[in-house]
Amino acid sequence: MIRVIIVDDHPMVSAALKGLLEGTGQFEVIGTFENGGAALAAARAQQPDLLIVDLVVPVLGGVEVISRLRAAGAQLGILVVSGGEAHEGGLRALRAGANGFVHKTDAMDEIGMAALVVARGKSYFSQELLLLAGEGHADGRPVTRLTEREFEVYRCLVSGQSNRDIGEHMRLSNKTVSAYKMKIMRKLGARNIRDLIELSRESEAA
Repeated sequence: MIRVIIVDDHPMVSAALKGLLEGTGQFEVIGTFENGGAALAAARAQQPDLLIVDLVVPVLGGVEVISRLRAAGAQLGILVVSGGEAHEGGLRALRAGANGFVHKTDAMDEIGMAALVVARGKSYFSQELLLLAGEGHADGRPVTRLTEREFEVYRCLVSGQSNRDIGEHMRLSNKTVSAYKMKIMRKLGARNIRDLIELSRESEAA
């Protein structure tokens, strides 16, 4: 049996995924969690074969959960089942170390197939997404050139947070925040925060 942990803050989604997987007779769902922090602790303790995670969950986001597991050397399969924007979300998940990405609006049969493929140690990404990852951009939007950590700092910057606020939120020193800020501006070709804000508006409109 393939041992699975599901992470989604909507109980109905978790229940539907649990029913789908266990109905195949090939999966055993050993835990469902509504926040990334609890799921990360459970994954470390129980060492499942597969983690199914949404990108937007409380405490720790899905990408952060993936990043921390991979940084610790975890070899489990990770499938993102997200309701968010497929290109940007899929790229962020891929770069963090996910093995697959499907959308919540996809057919249940496809989600089940993706889970089985990822659990067997293979990848389940669309060819389009893999090509975009290789190019380093999606739909011409340069913000997808950023790493997950850089993207988080970028979002804080364009929302008007100060270096100190960002440091407290992300547990970083002012020096580290400044280094991220300079790197982000170099990658995006921005001269100042105003340029970053303008770029953010363009990305949202794309």
